[in-house]
Amino acid sequence: IARSDGSAIADVAFKRSATNRIEVTARDGFGQREIRFVAVQQRPEPVVIVPGWGTSGPANLFDTPEFLLNRGYPAERLAVLGLANAFVYGGLQDSLAAAGYVKGRDQFIVPYDWRLPIAPSDGVPDGVLSAVTAESILQPQPAFSLGYLGNFLKQMVVNDPSIVSIDLLGHSNGGLLSRSYVQSRAYGATFTAGGRTYALPKVEDLMLLATPSLGSAITYPFWNNDTSSFTLSLVIADVNIVGTILGPVYNDVVANGATVAGPDGRIDRAAITDPVTSLPDPRLFLRRYLASLRDMLPTYAFLTDTSGILTTINNTPDANHLLLDINARSSPGRNPWARLVREVTVSYGEHPRGGFFNQPIVTETFVRAVVADGRSGSVWPIQSGAPITPPAGSVYYVRTTLPAGDDMVPSVSLRATYANDPRIVVRPWGNGVPGLGRMWTPTRSSVRHAAILGNPDVLAFIRLRLMWDPG
Repeated sequence: IARSDGSAIADVAFKRSATNRIEVTARDGFGQREIRFVAVQQRPEPVVIVPGWGTSGPANLFDTPEFLLNRGYPAERLAVLGLANAFVYGGLQDSLAAAGYVKGRDQFIVPYDWRLPIAPSDGVPDGVLSAVTAESILQPQPAFSLGYLGNFLKQMVVNDPSIVSIDLLGHSNGGLLSRSYVQSRAYGATFTAGGRTYALPKVEDLMLLATPSLGSAITYPFWNNDTSSFTLSLVIADVNIVGTILGPVYNDVVANGATVAGPDGRIDRAAITDPVTSLPDPRLFLRRYLASLRDMLPTYAFLTDTSGILTTINNTPDANHLLLDINARSSPGRNPWARLVREVTVSYGEHPRGGFFNQPIVTETFVRAVVADGRSGSVWPIQSGAPITPPAGSVYYVRTTLPAGDDMVPSVSLRATYANDPRIVVRPWGNGVPGLGRMWTPTRSSVRHAAILGNPDVLAFIRLRLMWDPG
């Protein structure tokens, strides 16, 4: 505050509050201080939440059979599933609401068909998804999961042309989808609707929460039709989550001639028949039906070959082209793509505890290829109602675990190349005793992959980062 001659009367500090009020604190030269609260109508930056893999489904549960036979399900008929909403994203949305973000006005969550790949590959690993344009992600029928976010952002700015930027919060696979938008040709691009030109919003704050930025080894056995990493261990018996859902679909295709429709072609018995054996191959079915799994395959060294050497799969047909592309120009402490947004925040669980004795939860970090002897070992393919011993001569993968990560994604992938980059704030969380060379912010609540979004300390940190303006 200043006099007409320009001399200062008082220093004033402004702070945005949870109820969209401005707190004005003034102090004069005699040390006198006064606080005023001024109500304002200015909205906060809209927050768009992109949830993780497997958390969206038909809004009407009675439509589940139709959903299972139709990949690329219409966006208007999708919703974040009840359990995911109740135990993962509901608490986050309520936390934002308590900070002044009104649901449906200032904060949104975007369901998408996670069975589809995130984005098309352009064949050039250069840090830019060149094949992703405004036109490609604004198709009425998305061919990739990024199209669901694109169409949502389009409708957002058409409904309110004053929106030119957003805060984007991606959890798990949603973080990969968020980065893919920022690093694509569609980012901030213009489009036409109703004879008027609009621009897709830029991102102010990008938050990557428990994001497998280098992929996760837990998906590799899954990619090879061993879903044992995706089972629930109960008192009576294990429940195979994936097999319970996809087993009947596979069997329906094989036995009854059913067809799964999708933007990348039909999946029928002919499409999943092995040309060598002339028999249906459940692995071919799985890779066609859940093509999105490729986007989470690890790009770090995780697989021990027959010589005992730890290797990647980056030069094999299984390579994760999406992550190899968006990470192509990044190195430890240097991530050029971060310049595309105002701020990047990376937060994840580093050392979770749980179980009956509160022991550390281990995260799969390496998988070792083993040739089956026909008498030992265990895998759980989608077509089987229970675990089986792999046939002699076949290759399967043994899980090797370390207490480093959040129980789904190892530290090497959560941390990626972000540490020491001045453009990125990295905040790991833990509730155990740090090991040598490891540090995290202590918390008493869970920091497991999904439960971290219900951690009060993490939620407070998210609110702080979203509301903080570095100027």
